[in-house]
Amino acid sequence: MGSMSLVMLLTFIVVAIIGRVIFQYRLTGDHGIRTTKSTSSGIEKISTSLIIIAFLGATVISALFVFVGFSLDLKFDIYGQISGIILCMVGIVLTSISQIQMGENWRIGGASVLPLPPIIP
Repeated sequence: MGSMSLVMLLTFIVVAIIGRVIFQYRLTGDHGIRTTKSTSSGIEKISTSLIIIAFLGATVISALFVFVGFSLDLKFDIYGQISGIILCMVGIVLTSISQIQMGENWRIGGASVLPLPPIIP
């Protein structure tokens, strides 16, 4: 089942990230990826770092399952496995729908175009 987690992760990356970057570029002529800058707020830098760490962690663990035989001894029956696959696919579909609805305003990253009030004063 470790291979399925890697497949789901790669599907998300291809559809929700790479596919959206291509769509955004064709729509606006801009890829929509924004990196944090030295002037970015602390919360933007932290959230960007956490997202990167989460994706890298999920990718490494999934790859360890597939290529090394690493196991966390999580025993799910077939219903648990099917439920997980369905939840992943629903998440990918909802993410894609949300991104399409954002239209030209979609961006990845911390540097916002508009000045936003701080979330935490």
